[in-house]
Amino acid sequence: MENRNNERARKGTKIIILSVIICGFIFFLYWFFYLKNFVTTDDAYVQADSSYVSSRIPGTIEKVYVKNDDYVKKGDILVFLDSAVYKLKVEELQNKLESLDFKIKSTEIDLDILKHNLKKNIKKAQNDMNLALDEKNRINTEIKSLIAQKNSLEQDLYLAKLQYKRYKRLYKKHTISKEKFDEVETTYNKLKFQIESITHKIASLKIMEHESSKKIKNAKIAMSIARKNESKILSATESLNSLKKERDYVRASLDEAKLQLSYCKIKAPISGYVAGSKLQRGNRVLPGQVLMVVVPLDKVYVEANFKETQLTNIRIGQKAEIRADMYPHVTFYGHVIGIRAGTGQVFSLLPPENASGNWIKVVQRIPVKIELDDYDYKKNPLRLGSSLVVKVDIRDRSGKTLR
Repeated sequence: MENRNNERARKGTKIIILSVIICGFIFFLYWFFYLKNFVTTDDAYVQADSSYVSSRIPGTIEKVYVKNDDYVKKGDILVFLDSAVYKLKVEELQNKLESLDFKIKSTEIDLDILKHNLKKNIKKAQNDMNLALDEKNRINTEIKSLIAQKNSLEQDLYLAKLQYKRYKRLYKKHTISKEKFDEVETTYNKLKFQIESITHKIASLKIMEHESSKKIKNAKIAMSIARKNESKILSATESLNSLKKERDYVRASLDEAKLQLSYCKIKAPISGYVAGSKLQRGNRVLPGQVLMVVVPLDKVYVEANFKETQLTNIRIGQKAEIRADMYPHVTFYGHVIGIRAGTGQVFSLLPPENASGNWIKVVQRIPVKIELDDYDYKKNPLRLGSSLVVKVDIRDRSGKTLR
């Protein structure tokens, strides 16, 4: 009986050992053909490139157009700020710009008139001077010619006078005839008349020369007066340039004021669902203050934090299976599109300083970005921060580790 019991015990032991060996072999086969080709983590969450909506200007909320969980399209108005102050500033700058435009046009007209008059007066004074100079030169030439002619006639008169005196004595002695004496006397008187005529002409021409000199002097005075108006033109030009600079500044200020007025309408930067809004009419907001978040649920992705020991064979492009805690019976599919350049700790607000104090080695985790394939966000929407379990198929290792 005892032998029979021992034999049964040995058989049971053999069966147990055989069962353990078979189970171990099956697990080895399962690991070799399946488990070793996948890496899994439950440290994974849903993420999205959400847009944090903030105001660019300080203001008071006049109207809120959306509530949490509302869907908005890119460009939809989310919040409207009280715009009275900004409208007033725009109107004030517009009025100032119109006033400056009027002043600039008026100054340009005055400047054109000054330039036209200056050009006209200078041209007239120059023409008068040229005419007077030409006249004076012509008179001087004529005077010189008459003086030369007078000098020649005076020589002839001197000889005629001698001849006249001689013939007069001869005539008194009845040596020559009266006709001969009258001929000589006529020649003498004719020369005297010619010289007197030329003398009168020279005197008249000198008077005309004096008048020409006066004209030249007057033309120079007119030119000087016209040149003095150039200072008025310079002053008007400087005033015009100053007005234009002021107009440019006011125009830039007006553009900025219009831009600030447009900022009273706070619009959705992207399409998505509104979250994190606690706005009420009458709330005061400041620039940079986060008012709400727009979450693009149709463009969510997975951020799986794998241990650094699991990253050895992970490559970009590898397929992944994702299960969400909120949808336990649904499997999502995706592929790896990026591996972060560092661990989460090094990008934290207070990165670790391993060189100081006591150091304990801890296995680090590195985020892996996974894009969902054929994701129907309306049927099974994944919410930001939702917990996931991610399994990456690492059999295909032909991809890159860096994008």
